[in-house]
Amino acid sequence: MKKTIILLACVFTLGAYQNPCPVYGDKNESKIEDFDKLKNRNVASPTIDNSVTLQRILTPGNDVNRFNSNQYVTLTGYVVVVKAGGPETCECHSSNPNDLDIHIELALHQTDKGPQAMIVEINRYTKASNPGFTVENLKNLVGKKVTVSGWMLFDIEHVHNAVTTNPGGTNNWRYTCWEVHPVLKITTS
Repeated sequence: MKKTIILLACVFTLGAYQNPCPVYGDKNESKIEDFDKLKNRNVASPTIDNSVTLQRILTPGNDVNRFNSNQYVTLTGYVVVVKAGGPETCECHSSNPNDLDIHIELALHQTDKGPQAMIVEINRYTKASNPGFTVENLKNLVGKKVTVSGWMLFDIEHVHNAVTTNPGGTNNWRYTCWEVHPVLKITTS
């Protein structure tokens, strides 16, 4: 009996390593799988869209169609908040901190936060290839000017939490649903 339990434990452990969370996450709906594939991109583009700036992203007005998810951008602003994200479909609802995104609020000014900032996120793939990208290390950037590079993404899950898509809303904790997600590179200015 003991040998069977040990063998089963080895099989389950081996299975976990052989079947990591796929790039399309754990939601079995094609629309969400496609969205999660965008969140989990891990390859930079050779072309940077210089028409996208933090100033333009933080421009007032409905911005749903202002950008698109095929734009690879480089933005410069101030880090005002760094925190761990929670479990999501793109990480197969993992509770492992190594799998969770890191959320950074990027603003035009050091004192801007929440509804005055945009969210940029570092995914598990970027963290795996940049061991220094931890919440603890990145908190050292709060108040500093940085340049981030990555893909634009409209996070539709937050249309009721953004100033641009829910003007006057009582639970607006972000300026826009547009994010740089994933961030693939961060440099200090």
